[in-house]
Amino acid sequence: MDDKIKLSSKQEIPNIKKRIGATTYEVAMHFSTSSKESMEDKIERLIQNDCIDLK
Repeated sequence: MDDKIKLSSKQEIPNIKKRIGATTYEVAMHFSTSSKESMEDKIERLIQNDCIDLK
């Protein structure tokens, strides 16, 4: 399996391509410039919501 992440240098929006087996996944990332939450806050909120959903 190829674990290397390739970023597209042609576009403003970074793309990640990852090949797993015979399937290639491509993800375009974007970040809000007006966000009031830090990345740490977002991850913590996601984990808390997942824990609530498990109950």
